[in-house]
Amino acid sequence: MSKIIIKKNQNKDEVKTNHNLLQLTTKKLNWLKTSAYFCIILNSLLSLITIYYKNKIPWFTTGINNLINLIIPGEK
Repeated sequence: MSKIIIKKNQNKDEVKTNHNLLQLTTKKLNWLKTSAYFCIILNSLLSLITIYYKNKIPWFTTGINNLINLIIPGEK
């Protein structure tokens, strides 16, 4: 049989627990999740920029140019 050993503080009668372990793993998971989302968004933006500048889809680039001209009036 295995014995359960509980260590107590000398100053207080509280049981020592390791609550920091759970918080540390949660912080790491949040950091991994945000970095993954950042990579996905960056990859999407770079692929859209590549499509725009290589003019692979003509209606996409002309649509963006028309939208820019509506927002910022060009030369008259």
